[in-house]
Amino acid sequence: MKGFIAFTGIALALAIIFVISASAQPMPPMPPPLPPFLEGADQSVIKQFDHLIASSGSLTDSQIDAAVDEWISKQSDDIKVEEMKKHQAAAEAAHQASIAKFSPEAKAADQRLSAVANNPTLTSQSKSQQIYQIMKSLPENVRQEIETAMMGPMGA
Repeated sequence: MKGFIAFTGIALALAIIFVISASAQPMPPMPPPLPPFLEGADQSVIKQFDHLIASSGSLTDSQIDAAVDEWISKQSDDIKVEEMKKHQAAAEAAHQASIAKFSPEAKAADQRLSAVANNPTLTSQSKSQQIYQIMKSLPENVRQEIETAMMGPMGA
């Protein structure tokens, strides 16, 4: 399901925030929020999904999509796939809105980050490492501009 590539991009963005906050702040970082399509799901279902995502580091986007599709096929209708699609669309709209407001330097950095995040041949782990290195290499003001946009309204 191609839509899950966008979801893995969102998950990757959350992971980046998690890594950045872990390296930049002395207090322990908070785990990413529960995906909206899992709200109200049994704890065992949430743990299965968390395990699926946590163990996807060595997988490419298409392999992650296949694993997620297989996982979904075993779930009840309680998993809100339509809610997930709405969340993906909203996340992409928010990303586009952020890009429109970015400085030229942040736009260039976002292009580099997006190229890595959208590369279907890289594993999730490789993407995380490359994105981390790009973020680390950015001037402080550009990195903060991107981090603030990634956090959305709650981080602004």
